[in-house]
Amino acid sequence: MMKISEINYSVIFDALKAYHEVEEDDSVWEIFNQADDQIEEIANALKVLGE
Repeated sequence: MMKISEINYSVIFDALKAYHEVEEDDSVWEIFNQADDQIEEIANALKVLGE
């Protein structure tokens, strides 16, 4: 499990890619920008990191 101090933008971005099972960086941005609740998207990424 990661320490809070190790979590940064790229770690969260990679976790969002894994959560949504996409390969393209643009796909993550598209999903994130169209999300009704972007905070929930971040929370889902953090859950992936905790696994």
